[in-house]
Amino acid sequence: MNPANMAMADWRDWLAPLGVTLVLVALGAAAASLPSPWAGWAPATCLPGACFCEGIRDQLVRQPANAISSLFFLPPGLVILRRRRPDSMTAVGYGLALILIGLGSAWYHASLTFPAQTADVLGMYLVGTFAVMAAARRAFNLTAGHAMVGYLATNAVLFVLLVEAPAFRRLAFAGLIGAALLLEWRSPRPAGRRLLIAAFGCLGLGLVAWGLDLTRLTCSTGSWIQGHAIWHGLTAASAALFYRYATAPEIVP
Repeated sequence: MNPANMAMADWRDWLAPLGVTLVLVALGAAAASLPSPWAGWAPATCLPGACFCEGIRDQLVRQPANAISSLFFLPPGLVILRRRRPDSMTAVGYGLALILIGLGSAWYHASLTFPAQTADVLGMYLVGTFAVMAAARRAFNLTAGHAMVGYLATNAVLFVLLVEAPAFRRLAFAGLIGAALLLEWRSPRPAGRRLLIAAFGCLGLGLVAWGLDLTRLTCSTGSWIQGHAIWHGLTAASAALFYRYATAPEIVP
């Protein structure tokens, strides 16, 4: 296949995932003001006053901008699942993790409940541990089996920590990202560090938007433009870029 045809195939791969996401966005926006069913659920730990800038509404979708922007994770996840290249098992795991982040985060901001918070952060852990194990496999010559055991064991421990000590969830995620960056920077892939820099650059910009939003240094509670929504978009881009970096051919022609 020549480069032009490859580019066309890549472009076409995005059509169905984007279509599915747009349908979900439209449905979410249309149903957002329906009555709230969340009164009897265990509340998220951010309540009552630390659930980011966006105002909390008494309706089905309590934070519409943050909930709907969470769906930005779906297109890259669906594209990865659809293509399943170059490693089918890796693609399925990573694609499903991105979809879990998107749906879990949308549920979290729609409901602000503890079960939804757990689903949201678990998806983040699955992606973060993928980044760590992808780097560790190369740095320490791990077999695929050892990497899988490490991946499952690490996430099992993180899940218990998430349920029993949710206050540490952000610190744990930051530790995963820091470990992945350190391992990859010490042992970059032959394709070079450009994709890695782009991935972590998007993540860094997202963290700035996240921090400004959480601290309310820039905040308009009723706006559809929210710093946390920008964080969703930038981290979705970061996750897609890192996947391209992590699955790039080891030998570049």
